[in-house]
Amino acid sequence: MKSITLKHTELQLLPEKALFLPAFGTLCIADWHLGKAAHFRKSGIPLPQPDLSLEFARVSALITKYNAKCVVLLGDIFHSYINNDWFLFQQFILQHQDIKWVLTIGNHDIIGKDEYEALGIIAEETYLPGENVICSHHPLTNISGEQLNIAGHIHPGCELRADARQRFRLPCFHYHNPTITLPAFGGLTGLHIVHPDTENRVFVIVGEEVKEVKA
Repeated sequence: MKSITLKHTELQLLPEKALFLPAFGTLCIADWHLGKAAHFRKSGIPLPQPDLSLEFARVSALITKYNAKCVVLLGDIFHSYINNDWFLFQQFILQHQDIKWVLTIGNHDIIGKDEYEALGIIAEETYLPGENVICSHHPLTNISGEQLNIAGHIHPGCELRADARQRFRLPCFHYHNPTITLPAFGGLTGLHIVHPDTENRVFVIVGEEVKEVKA
């Protein structure tokens, strides 16, 4: 875990590809893309089915470890119309009814708001855990200079070079004022490569650590 402060707000960047806001007891997860493998297999594209029990267990462990009171799903939680993964997701949410669940609606969230709200999930375009923090799926540009935007959508990654001309592409957190973008939580996602410079901070996930990459 790496703790940083942006706009007077402490953020804990987690190697599990999530972000925790200790001041608000809020865990943020972006771009899970549940149902994606089943969606593509239905179209004849043989994507491997991830073990969702492991992914649900990872979220449950984070909720317990950080004593989260709220989980914000930063869009693209579900990649498809309702399929079997949706029913597994339902069961998972019902196991955590003591948690406040929020979805900031993404471009792949084509299941209706009423389905989420029936599970007790608040589904809106944006969500404010605190006065100066605003969560969304797409990065926002029309916010005040004092606000911090926490977003998904981009699937940021960083390319690291090693010996023998080796290159590794790894998920990362990316900060470009006023937005910190989370890595995609789901495994069946690509990476959009970003680079550190004077206007961009990059925090790469290396195993069980999060490290800032300097330009």
